[in-house]
Amino acid sequence: MSAELERVERLVPDLDELIPGFAAAAQGASEAEIEALQVAADRPLPPAYAAFLRAAGQRWGVGDSVLYGARFTVAAMLEFWRDIDWTSPRFVGFGVAEADPYEDLYLDLERPGAELALVRFAEPQAEEEVVDGLPEDLELLDRSFTSLLFVRTWLDHCVPRWPAQRRAQSRRPVGEVDRGDAVLADRGWTRHPSSSTWWRLFQREGAAVLVHEWFTRASLAIEVVAGSARECERINAELAHALGLEVREI
Repeated sequence: MSAELERVERLVPDLDELIPGFAAAAQGASEAEIEALQVAADRPLPPAYAAFLRAAGQRWGVGDSVLYGARFTVAAMLEFWRDIDWTSPRFVGFGVAEADPYEDLYLDLERPGAELALVRFAEPQAEEEVVDGLPEDLELLDRSFTSLLFVRTWLDHCVPRWPAQRRAQSRRPVGEVDRGDAVLADRGWTRHPSSSTWWRLFQREGAAVLVHEWFTRASLAIEVVAGSARECERINAELAHALGLEVREI
């Protein structure tokens, strides 16, 4: 079994441990729907993506089936494949953007060092918008689509419960995210094993911190959510100082 397929199998159970009722609310796509999607895409779906659809292709747990403004239900993707004009064997559509800018989500099947990376870009409308076979506005979001789904779903769940939210960000050398691990561990934070290399979720009672690295922007950032504005500001200021980041309010 591939590493990405193993992550898919852990995804819903891991979220159910953190978000009560998540697994019961998740609704998988039927084999007929998955087959219809393969026909519409005119290609076999990656096994890990097909497994994800079986687990939650109709409804993503207790929240909306939306990631970065893109809907990723099997019904949305069937419509996506009917409407799209530009295709590439390298990319499989994952989510349809619902608002301008229409940057859809794709699984990148050929990203070096990754099995199923998640990227986003707007559908190219002219030849000059494609450079060396890649859309010029392509942005890599994570090398693992399942890990990114996990951390963003958990963080989105935290925000309504812990409404105080802050961000600290700065341009840092690629690799600085590893130092963030040590800084948080020294301060009693525990990293969840389902978080990814680029999006690292840390928890402590009553608060959560997401440490992430935008490769394309050479930027390291943290996002903090906590039960009170005072506690959130304290955590954010402490970690921003330790990592040399600029504090920003979301």
